[in-house]
Amino acid sequence: MTLFNVEESGTGRQANNVFAASIPEAVRPWFADVAHNSRVARALSALGSASEGERRWAQDVLGVSIRPAAV
Repeated sequence: MTLFNVEESGTGRQANNVFAASIPEAVRPWFADVAHNSRVARALSALGSASEGERRWAQDVLGVSIRPAAV
């Protein structure tokens, strides 16, 4: 299984070596202050989507970048 590194552009927070299915839960605490916002909640869920388009939209909304982790 592929691991990913996630970085939030506003604060520089990072989650390293995260499985794709775990990305939404790994970054959810970063957005606790705005999680009540429906757009943010939808974007958090979309980070785990199988659709590349939805994941890209979510990354844009949340200001995060997701890259494969170095092996």
